[in-house]
Amino acid sequence: RLGSTSHPSAFPLPSAYHFRAMGHDAQACAGVVAAQAAGGSASPSTQKQEPQQPNRQQRFGRRLRLACAMVAVTLVGAIVAVALFVAGFSGDVEDMLETGTGTGTHARTGVTLSRISLADMDPDAVCDNGEPAAYYRQMVDDSSSWFVWLEGGGWCWSNISCHMRSKKKTSDAWRGESIHFSKGVFHADSPVSGFNIIYIPYCSSDAHLGDVAASDNDAGMPLRGARIVRSAIKHAAATKAGGIAAGDLVVFGGVSAGARGAMVHLDTLVPYGVLPVGVRLLGFLDSAYYLDMPTFHGYDSWGHNVTKQSQGVVALMHNEEFLRGDGACDLHDAWKCSFGEYRMPLLRTPFLLAGSMYDEYQLWLAQGTNCCPYPSPQQEYFDFASNFSSKVRQQLPSLPQVRAGTAGIYLTSCYEHGTSKHMPFLTETTQGVSMSAALERAMHAVSTGDVGMPKIVETCRGLHCGHGCAKKMTLPDPSFQQRLL
Repeated sequence: RLGSTSHPSAFPLPSAYHFRAMGHDAQACAGVVAAQAAGGSASPSTQKQEPQQPNRQQRFGRRLRLACAMVAVTLVGAIVAVALFVAGFSGDVEDMLETGTGTGTHARTGVTLSRISLADMDPDAVCDNGEPAAYYRQMVDDSSSWFVWLEGGGWCWSNISCHMRSKKKTSDAWRGESIHFSKGVFHADSPVSGFNIIYIPYCSSDAHLGDVAASDNDAGMPLRGARIVRSAIKHAAATKAGGIAAGDLVVFGGVSAGARGAMVHLDTLVPYGVLPVGVRLLGFLDSAYYLDMPTFHGYDSWGHNVTKQSQGVVALMHNEEFLRGDGACDLHDAWKCSFGEYRMPLLRTPFLLAGSMYDEYQLWLAQGTNCCPYPSPQQEYFDFASNFSSKVRQQLPSLPQVRAGTAGIYLTSCYEHGTSKHMPFLTETTQGVSMSAALERAMHAVSTGDVGMPKIVETCRGLHCGHGCAKKMTLPDPSFQQRLL
């Protein structure tokens, strides 16, 4: 059973009962098809009748044939729904939700990055399909600043969810010898424009957190994301004159699954020798803060529950040692070391945490539907979203690093996920400040220490209430949300 049907209007997936009922109807349909194939009819009587009003058996036969057609359509729809469900919750829909909306220049004014294979650097740094992994880079001769970015796109936590990942999620060879980015953090107006860039594609399905061979996990595929990240950074540093040196500024981060991976890597990069002692290191984590929330309407299946997914990842990938990071995380449950609500308070390296208090992906995952409008009755959905928002609003400003001034936050009310990839990174504002401007301030704080870390939190209350939100949405009357709050 993939999802609860206690509230079918929210996520109309077929339940076990539906499949059994369709199976009984299909058996009846098989009898109709067999009889027709033999030249007969569905009813016991096969004698040709004079034109007259249909008798009871004929009417029954017609209705049964109509029912057969409806069952066939339903079965096809159910199969499609199941495929989309598993593929979506293992990451493809997460990537789709990282789209953003807004205005800005979309011309080729960004960066073109060249592909570098890791085959010679580390033969074990491979994608899920077993092919050598690669990274993309831009090397700037006169720059001592670095931007390392981990791509996002969901993850998998079981044999089934791993094998439902699309081919583009399990390989990076399809990208070609170069890739061009012109939006978001890669735009010419981005504060990291002109930096040395290391872009690490996501082909390992493990949020960049695994290092296990195909023979050593239940999915039967290599899950080598952590190894790929470390090998890529080491290779780039070794092949540029001067490499990465003490005093260099390194902005290390990612979006969504990439940000969750960057969160875990952040405190281990220097101790494990990936980066040299003395670098000025800043984490930039976009949409990394998972919340351990009660389920919505009993939607407690793996597909709806990020807590269960995180627990499944540890069991699948046997990566507890990596998650704990040689003492970087000493929580009792290892899965919490990859979970934003529990790991973020432990980080020692300066970081900027960006995201929405109404994170579109997490709400969609928990509720099984998007806003807006929500299915009726909408109040139940807004109640859940409001509780989610309240928890985020309470926890993030109270992070010990934020209170101490060693970390920054950029928290919007906009209904979105993964903004840094797209033009709202530059154009969308919270309290009059863009995410780009917040990142620039955080970089300046780490580089010079003469300014504080940004602490930008939307003050309005209500889903997508901020005046600076780029996406245009049809929302209920503001008083409706206000009554819920």
